[in-house]
Amino acid sequence: MYLIVALLIGFTGAFLVYKRQVQLNITTLAGAPIMATGIVIISVFNHVVQYDWIELTLFIFFLVSLLLLVLYLINEMKQGLFYERHLESPITSFGIGTWIASISLGNVLISVYQSNAITIVFYSLNIGLLWTGYITWLFRNYSIILNRFNEYIDKFQGGLLLSTVGTQSVVISGYFVFEEQFPAPLARTLIWFGLLLYIGNLILILYRYVKLPIREIIDHWTNSNCIIHGALSITGVAISFAYPEISLLHYFVWGLALFFFILVEWIELLRGFSRYRKYGWNEGFMVYSPSQWSRIFTFAMFLYFTERIFVIGQDAIQIWVNVFVYGMSITIVLLFIAQWVILGKSLINEFAEKKEAGTNLSYKLRNTNDNLI
Repeated sequence: MYLIVALLIGFTGAFLVYKRQVQLNITTLAGAPIMATGIVIISVFNHVVQYDWIELTLFIFFLVSLLLLVLYLINEMKQGLFYERHLESPITSFGIGTWIASISLGNVLISVYQSNAITIVFYSLNIGLLWTGYITWLFRNYSIILNRFNEYIDKFQGGLLLSTVGTQSVVISGYFVFEEQFPAPLARTLIWFGLLLYIGNLILILYRYVKLPIREIIDHWTNSNCIIHGALSITGVAISFAYPEISLLHYFVWGLALFFFILVEWIELLRGFSRYRKYGWNEGFMVYSPSQWSRIFTFAMFLYFTERIFVIGQDAIQIWVNVFVYGMSITIVLLFIAQWVILGKSLINEFAEKKEAGTNLSYKLRNTNDNLI
């Protein structure tokens, strides 16, 4: 019943917004808030904080947002704007991985209620059309980047790792849609291919930062660099499905994800202090960027990875796991609320500016292109 209600409200809400011709300039990272919401539902409200009405509300928002993304992207294709906005830049187009992950999480959430023909169709389109086209386009991107390396080196950031996120999300959704019928050889091939993408892109990112002094690293750090640990976490989740017997491999990947989690978020804290000194509270923290959703996604994915490999129990180690799970859940909820406050402030400011200018309301998500804040 929940699934039917959510689908009806989701389709209706998305259709009404689209038909009212609300003007949205969709950035390539537009899938970031959608996939962040999806994994928050799964990791927090499906496992830790179980309130059906909150889960249903977020699920409806997830569906409305995902459907709107699809409708507006189709509209951009009709207008001939799709290539210029999403494919032309060899850096920006990595963000298409957020679309793949969003559809994958949609399949996961629908399958939690009931697997059906809809999820099979969505999965087939996601892996057969979107993911395949995306990976093919990445080879074009790498060719341009390597041939014009000095031009692009200052634009290498965590968004490159969305190629791994998109690939591993296809594996995870495959197990939810097809369950034990999902072919293990395909899953494992995709996992190791995604890991290969991770290693290659991480080398590019490290090459940008490794020679810089710590102060310059902080100044040039971007929100999307949290995907360094998020891409490892989603890889670990995919491994936990394809290799269900918990082994040293699972703990090694989890430990590596934890190491990068601590390292990246420590740098992010230093960056936060630096931004506060330079710009103050409003300009330093209250400026909206789609890339900010990456942190919520990566935190929630690490939480889900932890839930997958550690059985919640009562012994000494598991007590610490319990503390971590609940502490991380509270942190994610607070980050989620804070992100909506920042987005709401941006919407209010945009509305005031448009009203003062005497034009129609047209909310434009900040397109940060290659240099994500």
